[in-house]
Amino acid sequence: MKISALKFTSIRTKILTGIICLILLFSLLILLIIYSIIPEKLDTEFKKGGMSLAHRVSDNSKNYLLTEDYFSLNLLLDEYIRTEKDINYIYIINQKEKVLAHTFKNGFPVELKNINHESCNIQELVTEEGRLVDIPVQVFNDREETLHMGISKEHISESIDNLIGSITVISILIMFVGVCGALIFSSKITKPILKLSKTAEEIGSGKETVKADINTNDEIGRLGAVFNNMVADLKSKRDEIISNMNYTENIIKSINDSMIITNLDQVIVKVNEATLTLLEYREDELLGQPIKILCKEGRKLEQILSGERWEDLLSSGHIISLSISIMREESGNTVGLIWLARDITKFRKIESALSTEKERLAITIRNIGDGVITTDLQGNIVLFNKKAEELTGYFNEEAIGNHLDKVFYIKDKSTGARIGNIIEKAVELDSLYELNKDIVL
Repeated sequence: MKISALKFTSIRTKILTGIICLILLFSLLILLIIYSIIPEKLDTEFKKGGMSLAHRVSDNSKNYLLTEDYFSLNLLLDEYIRTEKDINYIYIINQKEKVLAHTFKNGFPVELKNINHESCNIQELVTEEGRLVDIPVQVFNDREETLHMGISKEHISESIDNLIGSITVISILIMFVGVCGALIFSSKITKPILKLSKTAEEIGSGKETVKADINTNDEIGRLGAVFNNMVADLKSKRDEIISNMNYTENIIKSINDSMIITNLDQVIVKVNEATLTLLEYREDELLGQPIKILCKEGRKLEQILSGERWEDLLSSGHIISLSISIMREESGNTVGLIWLARDITKFRKIESALSTEKERLAITIRNIGDGVITTDLQGNIVLFNKKAEELTGYFNEEAIGNHLDKVFYIKDKSTGARIGNIIEKAVELDSLYELNKDIVL
């Protein structure tokens, strides 16, 4: 049997597909976290760190601003530039936009005065040196000096890119390992199932002795054991059914009477050897044909189902005694008919000859000169010839059926005593019983 590739998908393929889909989904989720959540979180932490550093520089600058020691303030800011590699610039500006200190070697860029000096209002700037984050911090609560710190994002961007790259590689490796594991796992799971499927196909093709060689200590192993037991039971049942079928077939073949099995439409589905001999047909000439082709007159199905028994004259000239039985399922539904026929052609000829001879004998007996009376064992008259009518005074119609003693009344001539029970005496002797006395009728 061929299975269409469009309709059949192996369990292994389904398991692999399911696991790979889960791995891909997991990997996509990781990548989504990497490219959306992690950069945002790192950027937030970066800005918090920058804000903390700006506040520290601001606190260290307060004494210099109060004493207006701007030289020392510039030295302090330069020191932070040297020690903190990510700080690109630091400058302090008052409310009149006067730059009090800065770290620019080539002079203060005028355009920086135009950015927002509101405290904690972090802004991102794009410069020739790359992307920067400008963090403004108010130095005093009651004064308007604002410290601006420019921190480069290149380092954090590089760190984020490296992290994303590393996690991406790890995700790909996990995906690869997962696929390999899925292949091994699905093979281990489906191998015994494939064995079971192959065994079932071999059994279906007629190899009844094969067994599913599954030795795993799990549900599939148990399924294999149950399958083997089921196959053994099926083989035993099949052998039993075949044996019963052969037994029934031999019985049908051995029946001397003709047997024909038809469906409810009276179409022949099975015949035995006696039928073929009686009808002088081959089996292929009868199978599939209506039963009425064998008889001169068809019969209605209602007559057959009534259990009626009759004699039919076959188209071949044979006279048969025909009876029909109904085949039923265990549920009681009628599924077919069994036609049993016996060839009684010779019997009818013999019967006809005996009838003719009986008639001839009756004529002879009726016309002989002696009185002849025939009875059954109980003494009831069954034959009464013409001479007996003359001797007894009874007509044939009157005598038939009556007891002999009523019609044939005899007595001893010398004594006048009635002689009776002659039938019982003849039966008792089981031989010819003769009356040696002179008798009077």
